[in-house]
Amino acid sequence: MFLVSQRQPCDFGSCSQHCLIHSNRTSHCFCEQGYQMMPDGFTCRAVDSRQPFLLYSDRHSLMYLGSNSFRALPLLSELENAVPFDYLYHINGTISIFWADVTLDTIFRVELNERTATNSRAIITTGLSTVEGIAVDWINDLIYWTDSYYDYIQVSKTDGSMRTTVLTGNIHNPRDIVVDPSRGLMFWTDWQEENPRIERASMAGSNRTVIFQASSVINGGWPNGLVCDVIAMRIYWVDAKSDTVHTVTYDGTDHIEILRDHVFSTHPFSIDLFENHVYWTDWRINAIVRDFILDSSILDCPNCYGVRYQVTDRRTLRNPCAKNTCSHLCLLDAMNEFTCKCPHFMQMKKGSVNVCEDVKSIVFISTRNSVYGVNAESTKDIMFTTSGFQDLSNCYGLAVDRISGSIYYTSYSDSYSAIYVANNKIRRSIIDSSTNGDLRKPKYLVFVEKTASLSYHRLDEFVELLDDLNSMVYDRQGDRVLWTTLNKSVIMAMDIRTWKISRLVHVNDSQINAITVDELTGDYFLMIDNVLTRRKFGSISTTMRDDSSNVTKFSSREPFRMATIMDRTIAAKCGLNSCSNLCLRSAKDRYECLCAQGFTRSQGRCRASETLLISGDKLLSVANGSSSIFLFHPTVAYKQWKKFAVDHSRELIYLMSDFELWVTNLNGSNSERLLNTDDTLTAIAVDSVTGPFWVFIFLV
Repeated sequence: MFLVSQRQPCDFGSCSQHCLIHSNRTSHCFCEQGYQMMPDGFTCRAVDSRQPFLLYSDRHSLMYLGSNSFRALPLLSELENAVPFDYLYHINGTISIFWADVTLDTIFRVELNERTATNSRAIITTGLSTVEGIAVDWINDLIYWTDSYYDYIQVSKTDGSMRTTVLTGNIHNPRDIVVDPSRGLMFWTDWQEENPRIERASMAGSNRTVIFQASSVINGGWPNGLVCDVIAMRIYWVDAKSDTVHTVTYDGTDHIEILRDHVFSTHPFSIDLFENHVYWTDWRINAIVRDFILDSSILDCPNCYGVRYQVTDRRTLRNPCAKNTCSHLCLLDAMNEFTCKCPHFMQMKKGSVNVCEDVKSIVFISTRNSVYGVNAESTKDIMFTTSGFQDLSNCYGLAVDRISGSIYYTSYSDSYSAIYVANNKIRRSIIDSSTNGDLRKPKYLVFVEKTASLSYHRLDEFVELLDDLNSMVYDRQGDRVLWTTLNKSVIMAMDIRTWKISRLVHVNDSQINAITVDELTGDYFLMIDNVLTRRKFGSISTTMRDDSSNVTKFSSREPFRMATIMDRTIAAKCGLNSCSNLCLRSAKDRYECLCAQGFTRSQGRCRASETLLISGDKLLSVANGSSSIFLFHPTVAYKQWKKFAVDHSRELIYLMSDFELWVTNLNGSNSERLLNTDDTLTAIAVDSVTGPFWVFIFLV
């Protein structure tokens, strides 16, 4: 039922789709193209020879339910925690399904042909924490998603490329997101405790506005799942606090509370529409519920999270991006308009609105578990956010060698400490506590470019001048080491030639979170009270003054610990060497090749360890009696593997569970699902000699 007072001829609920008022105040209903009016003069039925079906997630499986059946079939099984998902319907009748796993912090894609799911793979594996909503732009083949930990809305191509941030700032707990590409609009729900709401913006992030305050709902405030009615230009949502279902127009008017105090609505989560029905999942009664205004039905569904009804009527519409001149991304910017956007690590070329170029310098600012990237030329441009590896703990120190392109960082636990070097997807420890007992809880790290040497501060060391040290950096132009302290709110400097220590800057009544230096300009980037500022200092002591220019406010659930700059104007080089894995500068003009973690160098090649251990969800390498080293790619790191086989000639490892077969590089740099089946996989063998690999699987 829906709650409404005095009704007009074409009020909400008068027609299934369109309503026309005549001069005598009578009205009649008519249907959108591709639909047929039923004899009741109200209902519009989709005209399509293919039967619609329902897709839903129960966290561990993606399920398929035919429109004439109450028996659901699994499309994909053994998922960790699949919650939000959406789909892309192709002209040839196949469907691409996109879903986020909130345990693996990964977005996946799988192809669906009839009832067979194939080619399941991860398309985005970094920079995700709690993805709660996914929406597909079916006109331009883009996916949008919300992240309620990092508080942003991002977009990418459906293969995971061209990723960029659409909106950030004043987003506090985003939940679901939907798009209407026919009008270039997106809508999302936000659970912010003091201001729960539904917002609208163009799909390029412009013209942002609040269209509904969820606190206006009696006992409400948790706007949950969301869906667009692209024909009626309305949005529908469920409120999980008041257990109600609502709808408003795209501009937030004509609010209708469709359902309240319903036995089948006790904690609604996800919602979708098809023809005259609204569908939602309910956590408490473990069900999918269908409502036809005055009639409801229920389908038993333990642990139902997401629900999507496959619709074949997503029409071919005029696409403003069809003939765009964008060098990279074209985003719909309201109806009949578009805006060119640049992916992360790129910026719009000066004087251009459609051509992207590489960002020359990036400021990295990190917390214990996350790294934020900011364009050094425009600190208001937060380019990306990424998260750490499974085995990365207490990472304080971070330094970059801008000549070789190598990144150094520290990590420690109570039982193990290490300093790592990384380049692209390859990493290894260069010193650890198992081989050097003096390395105990390394904290802050400095790379001195002149001598190509590393210096670090140990957590268990006590030096009065370094007490409560918060951040360290090397200033190449000043040839000095700078550091900040929490309690004193000062920046200290030490001349590395004379070892003379002096106070450089004092910040009144503020906390300095981190500091780094732009090697090209000599400018200083300071994180002060979670605000990134850019300043110039001389060699004498000074007091920081308030300045509102060149500042970026960050929102983080963890304190910021360090900052550094990656200079991308210098091409990484390795002397006369050609290193297959890692290249390090061991002195000013000397370079050395190193192998990835778990690999050893032999006869000029990096070779995988001959000893590999697999235990539950961990793959460990043991080389030359050293301590075990974690290797798994994050995509496969949490799965429970039953058997595995190693192809040493191609440095691959094949991993098998009861229903899945995956392959991953031994250095942990990539992973791909090769097989997903309803049958039980029982054995695997690999021929690593005769060219292409052969996998033998016995099914029961």
